[in-house]
Amino acid sequence: MAMQFRCAYATDDYDGTIAFYKTLGLEIVEFWDRSDDDKGTLFRAASGIIEVVKRSTEHGDWEKDAPQGFTIVIETENVDRLFETISERGLQAAEGLWDQTWGHRSFRMKDPNGVHLYFFSEVEAKNNG
Repeated sequence: MAMQFRCAYATDDYDGTIAFYKTLGLEIVEFWDRSDDDKGTLFRAASGIIEVVKRSTEHGDWEKDAPQGFTIVIETENVDRLFETISERGLQAAEGLWDQTWGHRSFRMKDPNGVHLYFFSEVEAKNNG
């Protein structure tokens, strides 16, 4: 059995969040819609999974807080092409394309819940000396 890494969180804006990640072009791995209070979608994000579930009124405390204090980091083969594609689809980056000194070309954005997303491709690191 292959193991996987997931970043999972619950949201009150389930439909808006699912539309956002679809617009990003992330592949849907699995989804379920058992009831208005039991639905979720798994998106492939590089070698991991982003799991978005509808915030339930019946489940424990782990679903009650808004997601905060973390960034989902996703490496992509061509960050420039991804940036252009999502811009054409009407999504706006919080920070445009930037060459980082540590060897990433990247941009940042937020999903409808305020979750920070950092997309990057490897580039040659800048010499700081």
